[in-house]
Amino acid sequence: MNVTRRCSYSATGTETWRGAAGGARRCPRRSIRSSVGQRLLARSLAVLLALAATWSVSATETDQYSSWGKPIKDSTEVLNAWFTRELQRTLAGLPSDRPPATCWDVTVRFQRRLRFLFIFHPVEVWSSSSPLVGRYPGTPQDEHESHRSNIYSRHGLLDVGMWMPLGDTIEVAGVRIGTDKLAHFVSLGWKYYRGYRRLVRHGMSPEKAELTVIRKGVVGERYLLLGYRTSGILSISDLEADNQGMRFYRDLCSGPNPVLELSEGRWRIRRPIDLARYVTPEWDESYEPQIFRKGRWSSMLPMLRGYCHWLDSPWLEEQRKRYSARDGLTLNESVVLEMVEQGKLPDPTGFTLEAVCGQPVRPLDGGAARVPVMATPTVDLPALEQEIADEQAGKKARLVILPLLGWTRPNGPSGSLALMLTHLEPDADCATLCEISGPYAQLGAGTGGGRLSLGYGQLLGELRRDRLLTHAYLGYGLKATLLRTWSNPVGAPPSTTYLGAAAEVSIARVNIELGALRRVQGRRDDRWLFTWGLGFGF
Repeated sequence: MNVTRRCSYSATGTETWRGAAGGARRCPRRSIRSSVGQRLLARSLAVLLALAATWSVSATETDQYSSWGKPIKDSTEVLNAWFTRELQRTLAGLPSDRPPATCWDVTVRFQRRLRFLFIFHPVEVWSSSSPLVGRYPGTPQDEHESHRSNIYSRHGLLDVGMWMPLGDTIEVAGVRIGTDKLAHFVSLGWKYYRGYRRLVRHGMSPEKAELTVIRKGVVGERYLLLGYRTSGILSISDLEADNQGMRFYRDLCSGPNPVLELSEGRWRIRRPIDLARYVTPEWDESYEPQIFRKGRWSSMLPMLRGYCHWLDSPWLEEQRKRYSARDGLTLNESVVLEMVEQGKLPDPTGFTLEAVCGQPVRPLDGGAARVPVMATPTVDLPALEQEIADEQAGKKARLVILPLLGWTRPNGPSGSLALMLTHLEPDADCATLCEISGPYAQLGAGTGGGRLSLGYGQLLGELRRDRLLTHAYLGYGLKATLLRTWSNPVGAPPSTTYLGAAAEVSIARVNIELGALRRVQGRRDDRWLFTWGLGFGF
């Protein structure tokens, strides 16, 4: 006769199996622990997915105020060389034994080279670590000072919008911008361009299509899961970079002077890419006013007041004079002002340094007509491209240490250390951001067991003293794992050995691991063990 049994719990927390025959015995320990663990895992996954959604197409924040008065080499030419080189590599990868691809197909292939899955993008990572690019902070000492005194430094521990690093400040076409703007330029600029192209193909005029996608971008930044609702910041500078990215992709194949042309059955570059066509003073967040939610603004005010004395500085006066000569009312600014008049957005001029310091505020359009700056490269672009190639080819092998603290099933409270063999440029200190990838060996232990893993991983993070990973901003790893439980495992029998595979993902320093292991030693009925872990690090 089949006996239905269930697990019941007394008021003291004791759990027993109850059957129709009235017999009773203790429930397996994992019946309670696994349910608690499953709830914790579900919540952890929800947090990780929320973080991923928050940063899925946007980038980090930036602070141009902290770079005021600091010398930064203009990197227009070297960035032009980087983009042109990536386009050349795209063209070199086209199949030669087939009819030539369309210009649209070339553009799609090109943008795939420029974009990562989410958050960071190759040009942003490269410009944050290459010695060819001038930037601030440029040294570990500068990084420490910026971390202590940047305008976003007064934030709470649970302010997830600030768990990512601030973008470095670089100078392009005489304008100081955050490296995060390059990410917006290549990622959301592509999203804008796809929307623009779709509208034009359905019969909308190019002018109306451009205004439509810009309006959609501003509304999305205001109401959807980007910018204003998550970080408390609506960056008009980000929106300008998005729009200019759309123009950049459009200029590859169309307009009076396209970048690409089809010649003798092959696509070739008819003119070098020039970022000076797209970067404007609106990209500088210390010049273009941003819009902040109340909580974010109140935390920033004390830091901004510390810059009031700069309004009398000859350095800032000269910069503002150069900027205003190139300033004008953009389509983004027109849409923002329209929403301000409708009561859908606060007036951005109320967030300027002039407003904070009680001085007359500048109008959003700068009060002058736009004067475009068209930079002509003054150096040998192929030589710069070769420098970039040599930089990549000159990477040296380096062992880095990857620590992780957290809770895993079945190890319980645990920690691990991993050694990864990666390749980095000899001059890379990775005090801000580096791409680190390669095979790694990981040894971990907890109250319930120990494990040895061998795998391959790729991550973006910061190193200290050239070796120790301190911040794992984004990463993944796939590994083979040998696990041995001992006296007090969670949800698994003691003194048992398992072998299997696991995967781990880190976003904003939060690490989640999932694995499936098969029993290879021990006399228990459960052949498979599904493991998971939550921690900080990689």
